[in-house]
Amino acid sequence: SNPLVAFSASTGEAAAKLSLKMQGKSGPHEIRCVKRNFLLETLENELPEGTIRYSSKIVAIEEEGNVKLLHMADGSTISSCGVRRSELGGGEVAGPAQADPLGAVRHQGPRRVPGGDAEESVDKMRQHVLARLRVVSSPLRFRSPLALVRGSICRGGVCVAGDAFHPMTPELGQGGCAALEDGVVLARCLGEALGAGGHGSAEAALAKYAGERRWRAVRLVTAAYFVGFVQQSSNPAIKFLREKFLSGLLARVMVDMADYDCGKL
Repeated sequence: SNPLVAFSASTGEAAAKLSLKMQGKSGPHEIRCVKRNFLLETLENELPEGTIRYSSKIVAIEEEGNVKLLHMADGSTISSCGVRRSELGGGEVAGPAQADPLGAVRHQGPRRVPGGDAEESVDKMRQHVLARLRVVSSPLRFRSPLALVRGSICRGGVCVAGDAFHPMTPELGQGGCAALEDGVVLARCLGEALGAGGHGSAEAALAKYAGERRWRAVRLVTAAYFVGFVQQSSNPAIKFLREKFLSGLLARVMVDMADYDCGKL
């Protein structure tokens, strides 16, 4: 397989190379990259229609006995009995995520210009670009490690997972992977508890899930922010260290964060 290559920001030359085939903590394996949209579409297609609600922000949780009512930002309400159902992908329960100082701008611009006189007419080019350019801008989100250490991951029969739990900057490429780990651990904890029956055991299962996932999330968020800070810093001292010494370290951090076994269902 192709190695992981870290390039110098100033020269464009390869500064460090790491093989993606390795002897990991749980034995020999190979790290592979998967496009997130392909992964989401594949997972969604295996579930009943309507199971996943995207961009669903939770603004309040109301308890009525063993039933939890989740009030959404769009005014809808979801009944969650003993939390058999959870909202993933954008919900916020444990406090708002903090905005990383780095902004993210994704754009889809024109691929060609009309006519042959675009270069001669600045106004025509400007009008063409403004008419066709679509810009979607949003800040990078992350939850500080301290907030993860002290914050609530579950509350009674409601818990958070994925980006609602540990939003992080994208440098590690581990956001989707961490969400899958959350799902495995959550399903395992609930499966063990529901086998014994009772709402109390389900709430204990969510507390166990929170305990298992908290420190993994802290490590991922911290590592992602560290890698991003070093990669994008304009500080002369950090730039010098990055070019001369830290490229290999950053690549190693990315590989080490992927070397993790969350266990079986």
